[in-house]
Amino acid sequence: MQQSHQAGYANAADRESGIPAAVLDGIKAVAKEKNATLMFRLVNPHSTSLIAEGVATKGLGVHAKSSDWGLQAGYIPVNPNLSKLFGRAPEVIARANNDVNSSLAHGHTAVDLTLSKERLDYLRQAGLVTGMADGVVASNHAGYEQFEFRVKETSDGRYVVQYRRKGGDDFEAVKVIGNAAGIPLTADIDMFAIMPHLSNFRDSARSSVTSGDSVTDYLARTRRAASEATGGLDPERIDLLWKIARAGARSAVGTEARRQFRYDGDMSIGVITDFELQVRNALNRRAHAVGAQDVVQHGTEQNNPFPEADEKIFVVSATGESQMLTRGQLREYIGQQRGEGYVFYENRAYGVAGKSLFDDGLGTAPGVPSGRSKSSPDVLE
Repeated sequence: MQQSHQAGYANAADRESGIPAAVLDGIKAVAKEKNATLMFRLVNPHSTSLIAEGVATKGLGVHAKSSDWGLQAGYIPVNPNLSKLFGRAPEVIARANNDVNSSLAHGHTAVDLTLSKERLDYLRQAGLVTGMADGVVASNHAGYEQFEFRVKETSDGRYVVQYRRKGGDDFEAVKVIGNAAGIPLTADIDMFAIMPHLSNFRDSARSSVTSGDSVTDYLARTRRAASEATGGLDPERIDLLWKIARAGARSAVGTEARRQFRYDGDMSIGVITDFELQVRNALNRRAHAVGAQDVVQHGTEQNNPFPEADEKIFVVSATGESQMLTRGQLREYIGQQRGEGYVFYENRAYGVAGKSLFDDGLGTAPGVPSGRSKSSPDVLE
C-alpha cells in the first residue's frame, strides 16, 4: 500500500483529510453499508503514509506526545525531547516522561525506529529533512542544534534511525512507543461523529414497544388493519408510531450505552454506542483488507469530555460522497441531515441540553405524525 496517500483520491477534500486513499475507500463503503454519515477530524499529515505502511495507531491509553519534526515525525518518541515538546520547560518534560513510562508499564513497548525509503522521501518532500550525507541527516529544526541524527541501511532495505547529543560519544537508536506486538504507533483516525439513519433501528424499536405487551401488540395489529382498510391513520395508531419512533431515536443515540466506558479486550475504547462500535469494527476490518492496522481506536468526539476545537471536519455521507466543512457549514449540514432522518447527538461539553440532541431527526422520521412538535423534551427520560 506504499504511496497510496499520494494517489487515488477522488477530490481535494479527500486528500486534505489525511486519510490514506485505500483506507478512505473502505470508509466510504462502510458509510453506504451502514446508511450513516461519518465525520472525521483531520489526520496528522505526518501520520498518513505511516498508516498506509501498516504502522499501528495509538489508543486512549497512550498520553505521550508524538513528534512533529525530524526523522521521528509522526511517531511517539520514548525520549520526550524528541517529541513536539522539544524545548519546553523541564517540568513539562518530566510529566511527559511519566506519560511514556505509564504506557510502557501497561503493555506498550519501546521499539527501535526504522524507516522505509518511501518514508525518507516523504520527509524530504515535507521539508522535515533538508539533506543527508554519508547517513548524517540535516534539518532546519532547532532540535538539530542539540542532537545529531544518522540513518544506517539494514539488510532488508530499511533504515535504522540513531541519534546523540551534539558533542556526545556513541550514537544510540531512536526508540518510539509501539504496541504489544512491537509495531510502532502513530496517530489514529479520530471520528468526530456518526449520524445513523433512524431506519437502522426500526425493527428493534418496534420490538421494544410491542414485545411482552399484549394490549399494545393487539392495538398494533388491529389499528394497522383498520387504517389500511380505510386509508387513514387513527389517533391510537399515531401514538404507537410515535412510541416506535422515540424508541428508535433512543437506540440511535445509545442512551444506555453512553453511560459507561467500554473495552476491546484490555484496551479502553471510551464511551461508544452499540451502533458506533459496529461502525468502528467495520472500518477496521476494511483497513486490514488494504494492509493497515486498526485505524479507529475509540468512540467519537461527541463523547469526549474535553473536545478539540477543530476548524474543519471531513464528512462522508451515507451515499459515499465526501466534503470538507468548516464549523459553520457543519452546523447547517447537520440540520439538513436531521431533516432527512439522520440522528446527531451533540457533545454535552458544548453546553447543549441532552434532551434536544436529536429533535430534528426524530421530528421528521417516517411514522412521526406531522401534528407532533419536532421538539421532544422527554425522549431521553
